[in-house]
Amino acid sequence: ADGADNVTGTVVNLTTTGAGNTVGIGTSAADTFEVAATTLHVATVNGNIFVNDTAGGVAIGLVTAGTGTVNLTATGGSLTDAALDGLVNITGGTLNLTVTGAGNTIGTSTSIANTFEVEATTLNLTTTNGGIFVNDLSGGVALGAINAGTADVNLTATGGSLTDAAGDGLVNIT
Repeated sequence: ADGADNVTGTVVNLTTTGAGNTVGIGTSAADTFEVAATTLHVATVNGNIFVNDTAGGVAIGLVTAGTGTVNLTATGGSLTDAALDGLVNITGGTLNLTVTGAGNTIGTSTSIANTFEVEATTLNLTTTNGGIFVNDLSGGVALGAINAGTADVNLTATGGSLTDAAGDGLVNIT
């Protein structure tokens, strides 16, 4: 997390093999692996992923951490679906997805064809007054902190429920 891109490319593929190995410099969201990519693919075998795209937004092909945690940030841009095919874009136990810059979005519209598809146990999503358009395909997902500022939040759980991750009765969506 030194502010310099570790990898720059049009299509960036990052893969680890072996259970529990991570993609990231350290073991926390503070130690991210920085990329400048147009399209991003990342895969681990139940390992955590800590990636910050610095290119001003990135299209996600497939990011899969199995049961691991995915911490993915798009600095100054949106997280979008590279294929708009209705297939899963990100799989992980807990997904922490963040976009920075006013009006940048996670997904692109309420149309099911243009939503951002995920499979997760818990979702935490943050934008700066940009819309959130996410469809969980895993049969239900627990919502942690969902913050779109003044923008719309559109969450769908295909074949399951949207539940409160903390179970505390406090607001999860702002």
